[in-house]
Amino acid sequence: MFKKIIDSLQTNMFQQIIIFFSILYIATMLVIQYEQSYFAEKNYEVTKVTDIEKRLASDVEVGLFINNFPKFSFHTNSFIMDAAVWFKFPIGNESLSTINKFSFKNGEILSKSNPVVQMQGSSVVISYQVVVKFITPLNHKHFPVSDHKLTIILQNKSVSPAELYFSSDVYNFDLSDNLLTGNWQPSKQYVDNGYIQSSFKKEDQKKSIRTDFPCVVFTIDFKNQDARHFILLYLPLLLIFFIVFTSLLTKIDAIDIRFPVVASVVPILALHSLVIESASPVGSDITKIDQIYLALILLALLILLFQSYLSLALKGATEDMLTKKKKLLKQMNDFVIIFVLTALLCFVTYSTFT
Repeated sequence: MFKKIIDSLQTNMFQQIIIFFSILYIATMLVIQYEQSYFAEKNYEVTKVTDIEKRLASDVEVGLFINNFPKFSFHTNSFIMDAAVWFKFPIGNESLSTINKFSFKNGEILSKSNPVVQMQGSSVVISYQVVVKFITPLNHKHFPVSDHKLTIILQNKSVSPAELYFSSDVYNFDLSDNLLTGNWQPSKQYVDNGYIQSSFKKEDQKKSIRTDFPCVVFTIDFKNQDARHFILLYLPLLLIFFIVFTSLLTKIDAIDIRFPVVASVVPILALHSLVIESASPVGSDITKIDQIYLALILLALLILLFQSYLSLALKGATEDMLTKKKKLLKQMNDFVIIFVLTALLCFVTYSTFT
């Protein structure tokens, strides 16, 4: 009974069935990858202003309205923002010269308009039109299916939290309805305020110098709506690999077909790394597509080594030797098929859920 089961597992029909379901499983995992939201970046954290500091320092409310992005690229981590920044505080609490010294921690102000001063009851509102070139902390480990957080950090280095603190919330952060962000769709906005804490540490803690200054962190979640990279990177990669894999399904003694197919296609698979490298974002580390590629190239090399061994084992063998070897080599071939498929499914599953 057990022998019959083993024999049935070695039939071409059974192998074709498991290959079909393996391909179906891989396709399902890739769809899950594409449909999931992947935000590898965390929200930028700042030190909160204490209640004592709030009682002693001036409260300046801050708002940001983004008109557009003349330049917008997560691929190169390069952004230019056209926006309006406003500050609101009680009359007499702060001076225009102090407010005018605001800057962006992760960017450079390319242009800044003259301040527009307005009165709102007992408060003063000072607004500026600015164009800012900036970068944002990015993590591309989920490429080509990753979503990203765009972080904009407004600060004022001319004052300390003991003199002034910024306050803001999500209602003070708005976006134009006509943003030019390509296939990136803004989905959620966050606002955090406090101060950036830094120090020049020395062995003598009493002589350490601290430079703390107020800041507001504006964050936007952008969802990637572009499936082009996903399809153009995964589909050819898997097709090339399965061409290599099909060499295991031919007759065991068809050495004039098995080895040449693998030997000619594996270099093409290796060269696909150039396509991945050119499409990957600037400064990215190991990404999801890299993980899958490395898994496929290792498995393809394993198949190449097995086919090389098979060619050497059958080359020059007599008819009697072939009869004895074929059964053993067929069992080895079946084992390689099961091992490669199992390893591939494990790699794809790991890549999907990490």
